[in-house]
Amino acid sequence: MGACSGAHEPPHTQPVGVVAKAVRNKPVLNVPSLLSLPIGELGQRLGPQMPVPHGFIDPVLAPLAKTDERIDSSALFRYQGLSLIASYDYRTGQVSNLLLLGTDEQQLMSSANLQLGDDDYLVLPVFEEHHLSRLLGIRVIATAVGQQAIRY
Repeated sequence: MGACSGAHEPPHTQPVGVVAKAVRNKPVLNVPSLLSLPIGELGQRLGPQMPVPHGFIDPVLAPLAKTDERIDSSALFRYQGLSLIASYDYRTGQVSNLLLLGTDEQQLMSSANLQLGDDDYLVLPVFEEHHLSRLLGIRVIATAVGQQAIRY
């Protein structure tokens, strides 16, 4: 299952070969294999977790900050040019989703080894909170049996 924002559709004047070439890039990271890992193991695979930049607001979680609902903890990882934010339960360490940061949807999908329509995870575009036409990145949420249930 997945969703595409259409924000990075190639212009009709651009040769089709340009998009095809970007899609063929070798994956940098196999994100689907990371979805079931607890935060500690995620750090072992990706390197040390870093604090999320001061002032960063996840547009999906921003409305929850105004309620009494518990919000997941977040950690930033950088791995071979990819930046991703893992949302996880601080008490259990269970990762609920990964947000890959970037403005080129096709490149993120290719670099992260993601496929729209996969049964094991959802891929959703995430837009900036105050600029709804600007892509912030893509969120990957496990959907398979035995993995983290969707909590949104």
